[in-house]
Amino acid sequence: MNKKKLIIGIVVSVLVVSLGCVLLVTGVIAFVGSKVTGNLPIAIESTESTAQQMVNAVPQTTEVPQMTAPPTEIAVSLPSELSGILLKSGYDFEDLESTNQLIVVTGENDDYHLQCYECNDGLWQSTDIKSKVFVGKNGTISPDEKTEGDYYSPKGLYDLGFAFGTKDNPGTKMEYRDVYEGIYWVDDPDSDFYNQWVDTKNQKIQWASAEKMWSYDEYIYGAVINYNTDPIVKNNGSAIFLHVGYKYTAGCVASDEETIVSILKWLNPADNPKILIY
Repeated sequence: MNKKKLIIGIVVSVLVVSLGCVLLVTGVIAFVGSKVTGNLPIAIESTESTAQQMVNAVPQTTEVPQMTAPPTEIAVSLPSELSGILLKSGYDFEDLESTNQLIVVTGENDDYHLQCYECNDGLWQSTDIKSKVFVGKNGTISPDEKTEGDYYSPKGLYDLGFAFGTKDNPGTKMEYRDVYEGIYWVDDPDSDFYNQWVDTKNQKIQWASAEKMWSYDEYIYGAVINYNTDPIVKNNGSAIFLHVGYKYTAGCVASDEETIVSILKWLNPADNPKILIY
């Protein structure tokens, strides 16, 4: 019996010790857990504090940032009659982007008219400069078909070059060249001076044919129409001008003296003037 009691006592002791160990371990885990859990709010608070410090470090402003509006293109507005002429002649407003002054010559069957237009801030408007005009004896023709001496005026859109005249400058802003004896415009296709202004004070005659410009009453006032000037193509036509005249021409555009003078005074090289013949 004593041995049995002893064994029972040992078993009980082992169980008591085991239970004590379990309780001890549980207590340690609970203690450690409470410490860890207790520290979490501190870490979160620290993180929130750092974030708030970063926000506070950013300079505060009540000003609304100004947005820069992108540049707006000026809308181009054309009178209906000018839009129609451009359309029929194969051009549009984009062909006028480089100019603010345009002379338009239109008509048929010896009935041709001139109208001047100008552009201000994208708005094209007709001016009070308009008149009856005269073109080549045979009318107008495509530049691809024009030849020297054919009595056609070339269709197309052209720059205007320098002005000239046997009379003094009437007040144009364009380059103005005096016409006097010895000034020629060469119409000989075989000459190196073909379709060029030549002053024989500085150049010997090297052509078989040329206009003696000082001898033409029509050249009291005029301006060069830059047809076949850059590059110059042999035999494609020469001496195409806007000048004074009261009848058909050999290929130029002519109108009365008052109209030509008004045009010369109106023209401004800064506006890159052009002429449209159609």
